[in-house]
Amino acid sequence: MRTSRTDAAVRARRQATQEMLQRLQTALTAMARDHTPVTVAAVARTARVSRTFLYQNPQARALVEQAVRTKSSHPELPNSRNLKLPLDRGHLETGT
Repeated sequence: MRTSRTDAAVRARRQATQEMLQRLQTALTAMARDHTPVTVAAVARTARVSRTFLYQNPQARALVEQAVRTKSSHPELPNSRNLKLPLDRGHLETGT
């Protein structure tokens, strides 16, 4: 009986990990599409996983590292450091 409970717990944990990896992949794809800066905190928040999961799971860590490398190999893509938006004064509201 104990073995069947243990087996069930292991299967459930593996299933949960696969679901987290799928959410991670979906989040990274969306972040790349939207040119969102890839940081561990932003990825964890978007994928609804813990930062610990991103660091400790080898597959998750590899996916994040790959996304960071891909982003840094395309410097022409906007990110938080080089994104420059024109100031449209027609849309500014004044407090007066």
